Amino acid sequence: MNTITAVTPPDDVYDLAPRILCVDLSQDQSQIVSNSLKNVDKDCIVYIWTASQDAVWLFDKAHKSSLVITNADTVHQDILGWLCAFKNCFYFGELKNLKNINKNAIYSEHDLIRYIKDLDS
Repeated sequence: MNTITAVTPPDDVYDLAPRILCVDLSQDQSQIVSNSLKNVDKDCIVYIWTASQDAVWLFDKAHKSSLVITNADTVHQDILGWLCAFKNCFYFGELKNLKNINKNAIYSEHDLIRYIKDLDS
């Protein structure tokens, strides 16, 4: 059975496990992430950041994470642009001005399960 450790600002953990950063996800998107994690036999640390929280914490966790999952419709389009430059950034929704920078869209739970299974510790 896998262990999922959820972490929110200002906290951090130092366990050895793949780290997934979820950035300003909607409730439906969060549910897809949750369902995907249930279908993967892998311990994971999941950082959860919303638009009203400390951006410095977010920047630190983005550098520490194996996978970044963001909402293309976030109100923080400047942060979205920065995140989309990461090769490990995947997104729900449709990128407006950034579609040439990042083509890692998440279309289904199946896509996300595949990305999580490919993570190394």
